[in-house]
Amino acid sequence: MNVKFYVRALLCLALTYLLSFTPIHGQALRVGDAIPDELWDIPLQVVNHPSGKHTITLAEYKDKLIILDFWATWCGPCVAMLPRQDSLQKMFAENLQILPVTYQNEGEITDFMDRYTQRTGQKNTLPKVTNDSTLRRAFPHSYLPHYVWIQNGAVKAITGHEEVTSKKIRSVLKDGLTTLSTKADPKRIAFDKESPLLVNGNGGSGDNLIYHSLFTGYQKGLPSAYFLSQPDSIKGVKLTCTNLSRLTLFKNAFGERTWPISANQIMMEVKEPGRLTSALKGSPYLEWLDQGNGFCYELILPASRADQVFSIMRRDLDLLFPDYTAAVEKHLRKCYVLTRSGTGLPLVTRGGEPAVIHEQFRYKSINRPLGLLVRNLNMKFLQHSPYPILNETGFEGPVDIDIEANMSEIDDLNRALAKYGLKFMEEEREIDMLVIRDRKNP
Repeated sequence: MNVKFYVRALLCLALTYLLSFTPIHGQALRVGDAIPDELWDIPLQVVNHPSGKHTITLAEYKDKLIILDFWATWCGPCVAMLPRQDSLQKMFAENLQILPVTYQNEGEITDFMDRYTQRTGQKNTLPKVTNDSTLRRAFPHSYLPHYVWIQNGAVKAITGHEEVTSKKIRSVLKDGLTTLSTKADPKRIAFDKESPLLVNGNGGSGDNLIYHSLFTGYQKGLPSAYFLSQPDSIKGVKLTCTNLSRLTLFKNAFGERTWPISANQIMMEVKEPGRLTSALKGSPYLEWLDQGNGFCYELILPASRADQVFSIMRRDLDLLFPDYTAAVEKHLRKCYVLTRSGTGLPLVTRGGEPAVIHEQFRYKSINRPLGLLVRNLNMKFLQHSPYPILNETGFEGPVDIDIEANMSEIDDLNRALAKYGLKFMEEEREIDMLVIRDRKNP
């Protein structure tokens, strides 16, 4: 299987559970808490049960070590953990039960697992809890994947994926190991994206205010996010960035509204790239942001100056990050160029409500531009490809497309796209590149 663990980690960080959790008896269950009687016996909907059951209870596994795996089909690290979990379940079958748990419905999970088996040749044997809200309320969390270990009637540990190994499971089963690292999701604080950041305590106290247009250091409790409002004659136009790295701020400023800058369209000619961006994930990445590498920026302008938002943002970044220069330059690069031979199914749409499904093994768009496929590949599935993805089909309008392929593999994409007469070709093109350099005389 060619699914790398960290390919979608940032996406999973961005697509957090922004939900209000109300545990069944008022408080979230924590490490050391006993599992309440009512939680043991609540029926849970399942698919893929080895005995064909449609519901189970946690009580059925009470004499085993239970690991609840909160996951979703859109979460790359969650999907990448599936084969490891299957292997661990078989290895410790008599004393362990791993239960993947998702809020998604039975149809979504069954359809996804069928495609997963077709694309990878691996059949995952774990029963999966679907349509869940009960366990999610009992064990609230912000980021996926999320693991809850239950042993001897109590919460043994709450961890990230790093702790789910044969060595750690063996130690828990043999010695009751309690040194598992606890997954610490940041505590959410009140934040209204429609209101100015930090005014009247919105999003924090503002005690580390740096620049009043507005620029602050890392604000614990806020997501890593980017918002741009529509111009309003009364409220003006507002651009807000929260807890983003220097590189991401530069990408937003130069990409503006229309150019999503992928990693392969960036050149960093700097001595210390670790100040601009980091490959860390999860809690270590948040710690890196908090160590002087994460920033919040907000700009509010009158609606009449909405077209100047990004030029002013670039001016501010030039002022606030004096160690760097950033510019868009033309460079010759090898690219994957989407072309059309003219033979194949017509690129048309039947109309209807625009919609898109973009998963690891399927892409379906209804009444959406062909360029959206290229955008998804650049920003998600092929974000780590050395070659940028370009659309040279000449099709700008909406189309209907439905393909099944490993979206991270060009050869498999070409196989699936052939029915539409589409193909990615390796070609050299002079393209826009975001170039960041150390400033000679900062």
